[in-house]
Amino acid sequence: IIGICGGYQMLGKSILDPHGVESAEKEAPGLGLLNVVTDFTPEKSTSQVKIKVLANKGLLEGLKGQELVGYEIHMGKMDCKEETPTFQVLETPQGKADYFDGTLNAPGTIFGTYLHGLFHNSNFRQALLAHLRQQVGLPEKEMATITGKEYQYDRLAEAIRSSLDMESIYKTIETGVNG
Repeated sequence: IIGICGGYQMLGKSILDPHGVESAEKEAPGLGLLNVVTDFTPEKSTSQVKIKVLANKGLLEGLKGQELVGYEIHMGKMDCKEETPTFQVLETPQGKADYFDGTLNAPGTIFGTYLHGLFHNSNFRQALLAHLRQQVGLPEKEMATITGKEYQYDRLAEAIRSSLDMESIYKTIETGVNG
């Protein structure tokens, strides 16, 4: 299980909202899958970050040391109790940084992070999927060399072309609607 931002907060024991930032409720129970408590504050911060994978067990086995980019959105603070830090923040727009982000449970099967864009990092995504395939005994799958938005746009264009009468569309474009 992987939780990002609000999903990460929901994986914890509880979410505290003493200032009524998100709700009239002062406290809401989480799923209790991570030993963390979120405490909302009125201030919200958003920043681009560069991080490094710290953990090297469970879901993240073999990924330690990978550097990733994304952005964080924080509205409060998280108290992590007895859990393994998942990532180390190396850089923010203000310069070099050195603080932890995310939590990995003891067996390494559940983690949460504030890093939006985690799966946009193709090396991380591919290594994580390869590791998961290996863990459940599936054969290695050759990863596509074309990744990202361009690949997705090409797939979408092909789906549209195969679903429409493109000759009629081109003819209409050339001759006009009434031609």
